[in-house]
Amino acid sequence: MVNQVGSDEKNHKSTYVTLTSLEKAKALAKETVGDAVKALEPFGPEADFLRELVRYLVDRNK
Repeated sequence: MVNQVGSDEKNHKSTYVTLTSLEKAKALAKETVGDAVKALEPFGPEADFLRELVRYLVDRNK
């Protein structure tokens, strides 16, 4: 089941964007990615895929 763009708004669901702002939601996402990447440090190069994945997810454009 794929959610359509705008379905949260149509269903009156709260999101980080509606609760704060787009800029703050983006900043929180980038901060969370930084925390995730830092948490992966003990795993060394074996966690490179996961590091790249979280970076991709926060930077991708729809």
